[in-house]
Amino acid sequence: ANVTACMDRVRKSAFDQGRDLSSDLECLHYRSQLPGWRSEERPSLLSGEHFPVSVVPSALPIPNYWVTPALDYVVSNFIRRDGAYYPKELAMYMNLVGDGAVICDLGAHIGSYTIPLAAHVGPNGRIYAFEPFRLVFQLLM
Repeated sequence: ANVTACMDRVRKSAFDQGRDLSSDLECLHYRSQLPGWRSEERPSLLSGEHFPVSVVPSALPIPNYWVTPALDYVVSNFIRRDGAYYPKELAMYMNLVGDGAVICDLGAHIGSYTIPLAAHVGPNGRIYAFEPFRLVFQLLM
């Protein structure tokens, strides 16, 4: 295995609950030993020495890319696939607020609602996003 093969494996992680995740975990835990890990061509998908993250293009126009926790097979899988944790809920929120609105996102995770809503309310609006889990909060920032 090499870095690119591991990157593809983690990026394409399925929603299948019964799937054996040992290969994914092996890729993540031993990634620094893979050929190409120290290379400048190393894909950014498995960056993060102690807290691996995936960098993936968004299915929505805003943002262009998401930085998701690589070991999160729930919220991050929805974000990777749909561009938001629950796109219908995001659409509902966008219908409820407009330009200049003030929004509080409690339990913001990595901002799958925060970031699109910030673009939606525009420069006159405000978004206050709170995430209690420190490592995920760092991705939100």
